[in-house]
Amino acid sequence: MKKGLVFLLGVIVGIIITIAGAFIYASSNTDSENSVRNSPITWYEEPYETITFHNGVDVFQMLQDDYGLSRPKHYADGMDIYLVHGEKIYDGKHIAKNKFYIKGVYTYTDTQDRVRNVPVIEPVN
Repeated sequence: MKKGLVFLLGVIVGIIITIAGAFIYASSNTDSENSVRNSPITWYEEPYETITFHNGVDVFQMLQDDYGLSRPKHYADGMDIYLVHGEKIYDGKHIAKNKFYIKGVYTYTDTQDRVRNVPVIEPVN
């Protein structure tokens, strides 16, 4: 009888430790390493600066549902790259709004191993 009780308690303790370990592992790996939310974004405090583009911006690379790298549609606005935040976007989407808040700076490493710093912008409603 005692051996059975010790065995049963051992199984219960093992299950509890396994569940606790799985919970800790899952909570520490909720986003991938390349996720924008895990990447260093330096957020500005309010009030935000605004930037204006003549014909909006085009998204060329999605990072998440509401984050994507973009370029101004109009060449005269420059060839800078911006991280768009704040609405559902996808590769190739044109965001027709002309005015954007600059909300911070996103730092990432490009495919040529260069560190890039780009403004995080969000459309003004």
